Amino acid sequence: MTITLHNPAGVAAPFSRYSHGASAPAGARWLHISGQVGATPDGTVPEDPERQMELTLPMVADIEIAAARAAGNLARELGMSSEKIDEMTHAIIEACINAREHSGCADNRIYLRFVGTNQGDGSRIDVWITDHGRGFDPAEARSRRPAAGVSHKRGRGLQLIEAHMDEVSISTSSGGGTTIHMVKYEKKES
Repeated sequence: MTITLHNPAGVAAPFSRYSHGASAPAGARWLHISGQVGATPDGTVPEDPERQMELTLPMVADIEIAAARAAGNLARELGMSSEKIDEMTHAIIEACINAREHSGCADNRIYLRFVGTNQGDGSRIDVWITDHGRGFDPAEARSRRPAAGVSHKRGRGLQLIEAHMDEVSISTSSGGGTTIHMVKYEKKES
């Protein structure tokens, strides 16, 4: 069996005798990825690096839990409170469910990007959730919201997302997919 080693040009060289990845064909192709040191391609480590991750997840039942857990782990690393993490993960779950149930995308994938930063006065997490589906009209979706006080089990996803996040913007077009960008802040207590 031939093992192919992978050391991408845009990634800092390994600090030891290993490769960033190795693939081994045996009826199917597997790529094994080693841990990455937070260094730039020239080998320097930023003093306060931005923490980020990207995920591509299949549109299957309960996959939103994996997305929420990944973001929650990043938020804990930044020192965010349980309350802020719960609000953010609830919004992520709703956005992933909306993508899975309503996007109609052919590739059956949800693309997620999380970027966490520590700012002088607190922490910030930016979340992008993208699908390659048919798009939708946010104003029309908001107009279908159930009235306050009326019991409905469905149809409140966008409302919950906007209630739990500090900033929400939606980029969508007919046949061009949808990206929801959400931001959660936590200010340090003085």
